[in-house]
This record gives sequence, C-alpha cells and structure tokens, in this order.
Amino acid sequence: MVKQKELIKSLQEFQANSVVFAHLVHGFHWNTESVLMRQSRIIYEEIYKDAENAVHDISVWLRRLNGEAPYTLEEFIANQTLGNVKPATYCGVEMAQHLVPINQRMIEDIKILVEQAIVHREHGLVQFLSNRLGQHQEWDWFLQSSLKLPPNPWKSLKD
Repeated sequence: MVKQKELIKSLQEFQANSVVFAHLVHGFHWNTESVLMRQSRIIYEEIYKDAENAVHDISVWLRRLNGEAPYTLEEFIANQTLGNVKPATYCGVEMAQHLVPINQRMIEDIKILVEQAIVHREHGLVQFLSNRLGQHQEWDWFLQSSLKLPPNPWKSLKD
C-alpha cells in the first residue's frame, strides 16, 4: 500500500505538471509574435487542448487508484515540480526553444511513471501513460524540427 501511495503522489505531480504545461502553451497560443504566428497558434492550440484533456484523464486515474484528484490552483502549485516556466519573450521561436526542455522533462517524468505503473501491475495506466509519452515525444520532434533552419531559411532543407 505504501508503494501505491508513491504511484498516486507521482500521478498528482504529473497532473499538476500537466496543468502548468497546458497553461504555459495556452499562454503561448495567446501571446506568440512571429513571422509564423498563424502556424505557431495552430500547433500551440493543438498542444494545449490535448494537454488539458490529459489532465482530466489523469484525474480519473487518480480516483480509480483511490487517490485524491487535486483540483484547486493551490494544490496544483504545491504539487507541480516544473518551477517557474514563464519565458520573458513573445517571440515564437524563443517560445519553442523554451518549451523543448520543459516538454522533455514531461517525457522523462512519464517514463518514470510507466515504470511505477508496471511495478503495480496497473496495465491500463501503463497504456494511458504510453499514449501520453508518445504524444509528448511527437511534440518534441515537431518543436525541435521546427527550430532547424537551413542556410537559407526560405529554401527547403532538401534543396
């Protein structure tokens, strides 16, 4: 039962970090300024909406495991482990650069959670977390790829 409490605590941290992540990206959606503003807003909207849905699913898993699903801002602040994530920029490229390590931290945290869920034989949770992992890994690929510029940024990398 003690180990189950560790899993619940880790899920509560993941839930809080997902709230912070979703709100950060939502803020990017509102505030981005760049030549590619339209494209940035589209991808940021996709990311924050998916991350917000994940918060719901994490909360359901917490209740399934007989844990509490925190829901107040105070609880999210107390449980989050990402720190102060607000960048000092509205530049779309700098926002993406800022988001990469935060998203990679989410990836690493999910991997740890998967290991904990395997130990507890929570195979449904493993599946859910694996899906979350895949989504964050796709965003990592997208963000990192979008930051690569060819010598002439107006030409394709293949030209």
